[in-house]
Amino acid sequence: MLSTKHKIIQNFDKRAETYRTAAEVQAHVAAQLAQRLESIHPQSVLEIGCGTGLLTQHLIQLFPESSLLITDVAPSMLDQCEQSVSSHSSIDFVLMDGEQLALNKQYELITSSMTLHWFMDLQRSCIDITNQLERGGEFIFSILGENSFKEWRMMCQQFNLPVATPIFPADHLLETMLPNVTLEVETYQQTYSSAYAFLSSLKQIGAIAPRMRYLPLPSGQLRQVLRQFNSEITISYEVIYGKYRRL
Repeated sequence: MLSTKHKIIQNFDKRAETYRTAAEVQAHVAAQLAQRLESIHPQSVLEIGCGTGLLTQHLIQLFPESSLLITDVAPSMLDQCEQSVSSHSSIDFVLMDGEQLALNKQYELITSSMTLHWFMDLQRSCIDITNQLERGGEFIFSILGENSFKEWRMMCQQFNLPVATPIFPADHLLETMLPNVTLEVETYQQTYSSAYAFLSSLKQIGAIAPRMRYLPLPSGQLRQVLRQFNSEITISYEVIYGKYRRL
């Protein structure tokens, strides 16, 4: 039986070709994160979890003279990213797990957009990531927070059904993991034609691995929920933007 981590990797790898067209929220967050990078001028940049390149394309524009290492754990995602972004004077694409960094240097900037909430051990990973920063280097990231998908959770609770979506971290936990981190929280809302359309959008980007120890719903119960919410719905994404500097 596949572990939760391997299911996550497998799901994203399968959806590399449909990811970009369905990733409206991810594209918005990547653009917002890029704005938070405009005032810095790192010579070396590491991106963790590039996906199909939504943030990578911004990094190439922002840092045309910097050395870029672009990584992802899903081979097809990394291939899509390499094929979709424009050329750069110094850029490498490497298949690498952000939770098991295998690096021979430190970086002035490490950045990641909408990836960290998929990590199995976020606290340990934050330590490992920040250890890869040069002194004065920055870790600037976006991650989904605990209030994401609250409308879907309420739908499931209405029918006394378990919620499959991952447990996202609270901002105060991130402050514990990354002392002196600066956080900004955005509530981004996306409207879908129905609950089914919302779930389909998650499937198209590969974001369908359930939380640990979740038992899948019988298809009849899921259809019951979807029939009750067959009209337009708005889903909230709590996006946390973080900035940490290594002293």
